[in-house]
Order: sequence, then C-alpha cells, then structure tokens
Amino acid sequence: MLSAPTLLVHVVLVDADTGPVEVLRTLTWPPGFACRVAETVGRMLTTSYSEAVHDASLDALYRAYPSTERPVAERADVTCVGGQAESVAVP
Repeated sequence: MLSAPTLLVHVVLVDADTGPVEVLRTLTWPPGFACRVAETVGRMLTTSYSEAVHDASLDALYRAYPSTERPVAERADVTCVGGQAESVAVP
C-alpha cells in the first residue's frame, strides 16, 4: 500500500429534487483510507469507460442489493469511521 497523508475532503450535499445545498462539511480521511481510495481511483482510470457497461453493472447491483447496507459491507474495497484517528477496515 502506498503511504498517504491525511486527505482533506469537502462534502457538499444537495437536495436532488429542489437544488439547494443542504450541508457543507470539511473532514479528513485517515491516511490508510485515503490511500486505498487513491488506489481504487487509479485502477478505475486504467480501464475504459462504457456507459452501457456501467448502466448494466449498476442495474445488476440494484437487482442483487435492493438496499445499500449489503453492498457496502460485502463489496467495498475499504471503509472507515469518521472522527477517529485511523479506523480503516479492509474486507
């Protein structure tokens, strides 16, 4: 795993139906989590993108996992809990 500093992240939550910004937050990701996210994004950048393949993959995920809890627990490359110095879980 590459070493990485703590990553500062700006989060903007927008109401998708009406458009106004609901939440603005700045937070940090622990180094281990930030590194795993960077590795995953790097892997994604090395593959070609096809909207049709993306849509079919997303449809298959929604059919297999109608709620979000299971895919996060079973398919996430890495997870973390905010507010802790280093709390990275690698499934």
